[in-house]
Amino acid sequence: MSKSMPQLTAKQKLTHAWGKARRFYYGVFNQDYITRSHARRRGECLRCGACCKLMIECGHLDEINGVPACAKHKVKYKNCRIFPIDEADLADRDIIAPGTKCGYYFLPK
Repeated sequence: MSKSMPQLTAKQKLTHAWGKARRFYYGVFNQDYITRSHARRRGECLRCGACCKLMIECGHLDEINGVPACAKHKVKYKNCRIFPIDEADLADRDIIAPGTKCGYYFLPK
């Protein structure tokens, strides 16, 4: 299985809870925002696994030959495919892995 979850402060946990609710809202009710934001998104997933540990660690996260991967799904869930939606998601992810750079970045608005 993957490395253990880092210990988070109450503020960090609250930040992750807000981020999860925010991503749910955009994914269900505001697809246009995701489309506009993804037009600015560049890069690719470096498979660090940090996004799989936001708020709770995904039960399907597994490290295959040291590389985090989904152990259950060949096609990622929608929530996984749309991540990161915007810069706020990268900030949330940086709480989990501050020393590991994400492969995604966003062009300025």
